[in-house]
Amino acid sequence: MQAAPENVTTLVLAGNRRADDPVALHEGVAHKCLAEIDGQTILDRVLCALEASRYGGRIALCHAPESGLATLSSVDALRRAGQLTLVSADRSPAQSVLSAVKRLDDPFPLFIATADSALFAPQIVDEFCERALDRTEDILVGLAARPVVQSVFPGTRRTFLRFADGAYCGCNLFMVRTVQGLEAIRFWRRAEQFRKKPWRLAGVFGPTLMVSLLGRCWSLEKALSKIGHQLDVTAAPVVLSRAEAAIDVDKVEDLTLVRDYWAARTTGHTR
Repeated sequence: MQAAPENVTTLVLAGNRRADDPVALHEGVAHKCLAEIDGQTILDRVLCALEASRYGGRIALCHAPESGLATLSSVDALRRAGQLTLVSADRSPAQSVLSAVKRLDDPFPLFIATADSALFAPQIVDEFCERALDRTEDILVGLAARPVVQSVFPGTRRTFLRFADGAYCGCNLFMVRTVQGLEAIRFWRRAEQFRKKPWRLAGVFGPTLMVSLLGRCWSLEKALSKIGHQLDVTAAPVVLSRAEAAIDVDKVEDLTLVRDYWAARTTGHTR
């Protein structure tokens, strides 16, 4: 088995994007990642998965101070052990990544995950990081194929992007291997402003690229390569084998889905 590179840094994004987060309000907590699954907070599940993986030895938690995440016993224990650094979240996820990179020593390769990945597992971390580190591109993007996700979660509503070779769902997992890869993060920062005006992306990509993407003319691999070229980076996908990688908690129904899944799994193990 390949030894884990000691210089991989994991950045866990846990900023508060909105004050009226539906999951946090429903659970009566300061941050949605403090919602519990079988007695354990979502954030603790993410941190435990990183600890148990071969690539989670160096963690940076990007948090909003008012969320109280820094006071968690699990976070404090990792800080005392020298495995975790706290960095303050900025005004958006992309800006938080760019700000964190400036504060971290020798951050590349940088593995980016989110604190609301309620079904995170060390196997997901290992698969993504191992395959991403085998590539040479500046930035790698984690995705899951629709048949894989729907085979485990047939009723879930996810956004699937269609390409010539199939439909894929984002997993909120990224690997920025080089400084040049930050150009993709800078584009992400600009694209966050286009959430309500997606046609503005045409001005960034150009009409030829947009028509080809909308027409599903390319495979996932080729599409990311073309997009990366437009952004002056090399980019490639990492298609994961586990459906759980595609499940994050943005809505109360997501939390219910995860709790039902975990309850069924626990009952199955007991039987």
